Amino acid sequence: MGTFLSTLVDSDDRHFEDRQYTPNHDDVEVVRGYLMLWVPTELANAIIDDAQYWSKANYTVTSPDDSSTLITEFHGSYCFLLTPKLLDMIGTQKFVKVRKVGFKITSHDQGFCSENNFPSKYMGSWTWFEAAIIREVEGDTRNEQSGSTDSLQSHIQRIMNESGETTEDGMQVVIVKNPRKPDSRIWHVQRNIRALRNDTIHEVTWSDEDYEEPGEDEMKFIDMTGAGRGIGFVQSLKHGDRIAVLARAMFPAWANFINKIEVEIFYRDLFSQAINHMKSEIVLWALILAFISWKLSPCRTLDLDLDVETVLEMLTPVWYSVDRKSVGTVLCPSCDNSTRLGP
Repeated sequence: MGTFLSTLVDSDDRHFEDRQYTPNHDDVEVVRGYLMLWVPTELANAIIDDAQYWSKANYTVTSPDDSSTLITEFHGSYCFLLTPKLLDMIGTQKFVKVRKVGFKITSHDQGFCSENNFPSKYMGSWTWFEAAIIREVEGDTRNEQSGSTDSLQSHIQRIMNESGETTEDGMQVVIVKNPRKPDSRIWHVQRNIRALRNDTIHEVTWSDEDYEEPGEDEMKFIDMTGAGRGIGFVQSLKHGDRIAVLARAMFPAWANFINKIEVEIFYRDLFSQAINHMKSEIVLWALILAFISWKLSPCRTLDLDLDVETVLEMLTPVWYSVDRKSVGTVLCPSCDNSTRLGP
């Protein structure tokens, strides 16, 4: 089934959610450093990934003037939210890997319908949300330089509704195709609850480990949960991409009222992982060199069979000397002699 997650959030859950802790980049590196004192780099990274102890960046759009944005079928695909480029959103130019993308949508429909006899509260709902990956934008350098997304969003709406890639004014936008549906450029995110006038908060989370199992009926899953699985979405993301959230409504009298949408990006820093891996290799070679130097030194009081405590005594000063980027020494536990590492 993968790691797909879709939830409804009530007021009590929101209170708990406000107290949830999300680590920043420095927090993750501190924990990784402590783990690497006792386990290899690969295992430390695996522990962090299994615990999903990742940094997070988010981007939120709220309807203006404390009122909902109304979308009907006449709007077509309405681009309500467009994130900055992922690296700009995260705030780094390093190599990162997106592990998870979350959508938090606060919305409702018109509150009534002609047919309300369905086995699921999402079946028969004709207001929903979709996600798209915007890869390249050409022909609108003024908009890129100003940082405004208003013009770009209107272009995306036009392109999505016209099924092309170039607008009348020559602006070209490349929208990534859904690998599971080559004729589609969108992923279904969430339906509204059918005929409910009050706002509902839906949370949908997609992972880079989501996959499709043979025989699964996605439409049946959407009818029962309202949410899409997002298979292939996270895996398709690249550093320069943007994420667009599109609001939809179909058929007369159906209306999509949007209060707020938030997109969350959970990621890990591949650059820091590579540096830490190199650091652990340096420590290993430093120990080997220290042992060779000790064997060639006049000190012979240390037994050849080293126990665990002795190795750790030798390892700790080397680790910290490498971490602090200074030349350190390894002290022989049985005498006052020391072996310098480096010139």
